[in-house]
Amino acid sequence: MEASRQQSQQAQELLLATVLEAALRSIDERPFTPKKDNSWNVGKSLENFFNKYLSSEEWKGIRKQVMEAHCYLRDRNAHPDWLFNQGGSLSEDEKTKSLNSMILLSRFYGYMILALAGFKNLQPNFPTPHQTWEAMITITTASHLNSVNFQHSVVDELHKQLSEAKTYHAKTIIKRNFNRSMM
Repeated sequence: MEASRQQSQQAQELLLATVLEAALRSIDERPFTPKKDNSWNVGKSLENFFNKYLSSEEWKGIRKQVMEAHCYLRDRNAHPDWLFNQGGSLSEDEKTKSLNSMILLSRFYGYMILALAGFKNLQPNFPTPHQTWEAMITITTASHLNSVNFQHSVVDELHKQLSEAKTYHAKTIIKRNFNRSMM
């Protein structure tokens, strides 16, 4: 939630990436210290988490993806002078990779919470890359309905709310509420 409130995309990415380290440090009871501590690292802790909570065959490839997403988002924002390609951090390729990494980590954090809460036999279900997604909602009107004025006012209100929403989370809630009201 806090990541969605950040004012810049870079701050959102960095906060979302560092959540992994914070969660793993909490699980391992190894709080952050300002001095370099080589006795703990994210990769090893993540491996231990998978071995303890998500050890089934279905999860084998996910640990590497989570670690890559974490490193990508953390390093590109904690060290902004590191450019990964000539297009720079705002190139379409980099923005696409960034969003897909954020989606992967966000979904994984949900699985972490479920695993820590004691849910067993969790099956990894991660979304496809965001470029392949279809529209979340489609608004159409039918001229033959008697309630045309009602439809226009509902659509106008939805459009107004979505255009005023500042974060992805706020837009998602608006869409969910709209869908529920139409049922």
